[in-house]
Formats: sequence, structure tokens, C-alpha cells
Amino acid sequence: QNSRMDRKPAPRKGFFKYSHGMYLISMSDQDIYCNLENVWLHLKDPDAPEVSIMDYDEKESFSIESIFDVYKYSSKAQYQGQENVSGVSAHKIYIAIADPDLGYNQATIWVNARTNMPLKVKLKDRNQTETIYEFSNFKKNQGFTKNDFEFNVDKFKGDVYDETE
Repeated sequence: QNSRMDRKPAPRKGFFKYSHGMYLISMSDQDIYCNLENVWLHLKDPDAPEVSIMDYDEKESFSIESIFDVYKYSSKAQYQGQENVSGVSAHKIYIAIADPDLGYNQATIWVNARTNMPLKVKLKDRNQTETIYEFSNFKKNQGFTKNDFEFNVDKFKGDVYDETE
């Protein structure tokens, strides 16, 4: 008998594009586009595809920077040695975050020992819920434009819910 606490969440794979705060997260069942003006949530259900369009709000919207900027908050860091992440040597850093305004209070970051780029980030909230991000095939300076972070509604065949003001 498995309790809910015994189950590990299944990792979700996809790809991620990022440039100057704008991003695209693409997974098999959904895409999230953000151009810092709007956010598009595209659900890829083959029977009922839909896209919701919302105004971007820096304070309310998901921020990719929050993954990389955990060290900026009122926190204490502890170096926990080196570990391998997917076969790559990484420095493991634990951060206890004291800022009550953040949605999480603990972070562990694995930093590639050769490139100093993040390989993995684990965030834990006050309810002990963990969110884990793993990065692979990292490529810098890809020359993305704003159009790379906008969903093309004109070519979309499905329901569109425009919640922008």
C-alpha cells in the first residue's frame, strides 16, 4: 500500500529557451511562453487544445530568475562538497532562505565544476513540497528574438481564452 507521501513525482522533460527575462518552457503536454508583456499557457490536449493569454505581472508571474537568484535573498549558504549530476561533477550548495515573502525557504543548487553553470536546482517550500529543475544541453548566447517567446494565436486551431486587460 503506497501512501501519497511515498510517491515520487515523475520528472517531466522538455526544452527551455531564455533571454533577458523572456522564456519558453515546452513539454509534451504544454508550452508556456513569456515575452514580459504577456504569458501564454498552451495546453496540447489533442481532443481539446487551448491557449490562455494573461497579462505579465512581474510580482505575480512565475520568474525564471528566481531559480538562479536564490542567493540574493536573506539566506545562509553551506557548501556540501561535490556530487555527480547525470555524470557531471558538480559543487553542491545548500541555502536556507529566511525571506518570508518567498514561496520557498530552502534551495539546493548543483553547479557544474567546470563551467560554473547550474546543473540542478531543488527548491523546497514551507510545506516541504519539492520542485526540482535539471538542466542539460545548456547553450549560451543563441540570439533569440522577442518572437521566439510569443505564441502565434493566428495559426492556432483550438480554444483561445484571452484574459488580458
